[in-house]
Amino acid sequence: MEIGMTIIFLALDLLVTGITWGVTSQKDSYEKGMLLGVHIPEEAVTRSEVEEILRKKQRDNRRFQFANLLAGTGVCLLNLAGIGIFLIFWVLWLLEYVLGLFCLICGAHRKLYRLKKEMGWGEGSADGDEYWKHGWYFNPEDKRLLVEDRKNSTGYAFNMARPASRLFVAGCFLVMALLPLSVGICFYQADHVPISVSLEGNRVTIESFLYRCEFTLEQIEEAVLLPELPEDSFDRTNGASTFKRELGHYRGEETGPCMMFIDKGYSPVLFIDLGDESVFVNSREAEQTKEWYEMLARSISGADTEIL
Repeated sequence: MEIGMTIIFLALDLLVTGITWGVTSQKDSYEKGMLLGVHIPEEAVTRSEVEEILRKKQRDNRRFQFANLLAGTGVCLLNLAGIGIFLIFWVLWLLEYVLGLFCLICGAHRKLYRLKKEMGWGEGSADGDEYWKHGWYFNPEDKRLLVEDRKNSTGYAFNMARPASRLFVAGCFLVMALLPLSVGICFYQADHVPISVSLEGNRVTIESFLYRCEFTLEQIEEAVLLPELPEDSFDRTNGASTFKRELGHYRGEETGPCMMFIDKGYSPVLFIDLGDESVFVNSREAEQTKEWYEMLARSISGADTEIL
């Protein structure tokens, strides 16, 4: 499962970076009197200062794309360590990639705008470049939230001088970042929050992450150690299943309703029969699982103490 997820996300990262690299590496053209969204005279396009800005933009883009191709591949390998930690780092990588790409594009635009002012190109003309000098539209006198994007006539750009535009963009960015990040944190916690079994008086409590099971000693009909989970088909009804754990409520074709607090690949497994429901629990430390069993066996009058 881990290998399959690694391959899927690796292919996705290669596709995203490959397409973006191909699009951003295209030669910048002079259209509608503009280059990189800045109005300059047509004869200025061949000046050495302008050509150097374009060359540096392409050079920085190649380095950026190659570095992120390697970083994205490395992040995907974290899937083998656990999906929770992978999702956290994958979201951070994706945010770095998007912001870095934005900075590259805006950086070249700003350099060309500064060169235009230094050379005095278009002085006195109302070309509106001063409202785009940061790489985005910023005009406090314009009451519109959206304006036509000067680099793409079929698209629109936000007027970042308007508070509503800034709030909307920031909100969208936070939602896109926090949703997958929160999922990653939940998966990480599901894999790493310890499984605990405690006995207070005659009440037993088993819990981990968001799941908890409580019952009394009198409810226990049988408590035995199994070498592994029964060979049954378990369907998750209300639980969390990760590469490393099974937590929460399940239903087995033969076992029936049950709760699981299982670290996959570890044995033995403590099986507790409560009559109308069963509980399977174990620890990554075999001795810890045996201690839980012995604690219950000592506390139950007439309990089956045989270790299977």
